[in-house]
Amino acid sequence: MPNGAETKARVESYLLARIPFVSIRTVERARVLDALGELAREKQLDVLVHTLSQGLRDLRTRTVISEDKSLLGALDLAGEWFQSRSNLTIVFTDVQHLADDNDVSRRFADLATLAEEHGGCIVIITSDPVWNTLQRMGMSVRLDLPDFDEMHHAIKEFLRPYATDIRIEWSPADYEQAASILAGVTKTEALNILATFVVKKEITKADLVELSRAKDSIFSELSGIERVMLRPGEYEVGGLTGLRQWLDRKRDLLTMDLRDRGIRAPRGVLLVGVPGCGKSLSAKTIASDWQLPLYRLDMGSVLGAYVASRRNACAKRSRPRTPWHRACCGSTRSRRDLPVPVPTRPG
Repeated sequence: MPNGAETKARVESYLLARIPFVSIRTVERARVLDALGELAREKQLDVLVHTLSQGLRDLRTRTVISEDKSLLGALDLAGEWFQSRSNLTIVFTDVQHLADDNDVSRRFADLATLAEEHGGCIVIITSDPVWNTLQRMGMSVRLDLPDFDEMHHAIKEFLRPYATDIRIEWSPADYEQAASILAGVTKTEALNILATFVVKKEITKADLVELSRAKDSIFSELSGIERVMLRPGEYEVGGLTGLRQWLDRKRDLLTMDLRDRGIRAPRGVLLVGVPGCGKSLSAKTIASDWQLPLYRLDMGSVLGAYVASRRNACAKRSRPRTPWHRACCGSTRSRRDLPVPVPTRPG
């Protein structure tokens, strides 16, 4: 899983190699623009960026190039700039409808061809898929959410300017715990949470609990993820001696920080068994004993939108439309839920 530094290094190699089309798959546009801005300054690259709110501007000097905020206007202007300037990089941040063959994706493909002829480069920042024909004209890189090291660095750098103005009680271990708690959220979300602590003029150890609550409020907005509230001391598993002994032996391996040893801790424990054998109770007990948050993942809700979109796509391409096609395209209904023809009497 690439972190910010690895992604930045790959993007740097693509820009220096003048790859005509680069797509960066991420939900964190600000992190990408920060990295591109650093690259532009470090390598003295000519990088222009287009946003729907600010139009086209120079990423290194922040000079406004064009106040036309429309995407089509930016595409036309990009074509002119590629023909008049060599080794130019243009970043597009608010692009939609690139997943299939349409007018927008074809215009980008044509612009990528023009960029290749003049040593230019197009960078797309998007969280959506890219039309295969367009993507094969260049390279793709993915920027995941901040890992532990990047989150730890971001927290320390954010709070550093306030060290002389507010009281910060966190020890180095507390900074590490905060980074661990904020795993799974974006850098912007994490810094927004910390900003609410700064306005109080102090950051105490009790704020670590508030970090967990703030993270829960973020996750509560995500479909299919639910925080399971646990009350310490109320969960005990009877029997399952083998499982309990195994967990006692493996607890340090599953919970301790092994990065300094070059070892990645296992991702978790898979509990398999018949209904009613104690899987859910065991999960609650483990989370309670190890003092870890517990989340319930509803796969039906998570995959529901994907299944529906695939089903609708199949339905549009298939003729005639029948219940059989809907079932083949991923319908979650059982066979008995499908309409059954009712025979009618002759005459």
